[in-house]
Amino acid sequence: SSTDTTTTDDTSSTASYTVVNVDASSDSTITATGEAEDFRYEVDSAGISKEGAFTVTIDGFDTASDKLTLVIVGGSENLTTQEFDALSGVEVTSDGLSGTQIFFATDSDGQSGTLVLDGVEESFDDTWTATTYTVEILADTNLT
Repeated sequence: SSTDTTTTDDTSSTASYTVVNVDASSDSTITATGEAEDFRYEVDSAGISKEGAFTVTIDGFDTASDKLTLVIVGGSENLTTQEFDALSGVEVTSDGLSGTQIFFATDSDGQSGTLVLDGVEESFDDTWTATTYTVEILADTNLT
């Protein structure tokens, strides 16, 4: 008999997620499944996308069961959504037309990546506040 080892479960929290590592080489769309998924997108401590200057759209993100994790590569501490949004060049917007859009800071070439949670609309006053879905911004050393 064979065992399927292609998924990773995060058992450190109360919920168990299938980890989906975002890996973009062009503008792309990731379609969520019916499972509880943890979408992991890598950034650096300045808020610059490590996935490149591409627009990545997550289609079908389930606010009740899915999670977004921004992984700070080489980071030393976790950030709140407000602290991340306050980084220079980072902008987060949310509306009914575009969903939630995270515009990452520009890299040394003036290029910027964007992450879109299609259909996820949540208003906030000043800086990014997620109350209807789960977001974690973790230093890579704190990933489990």
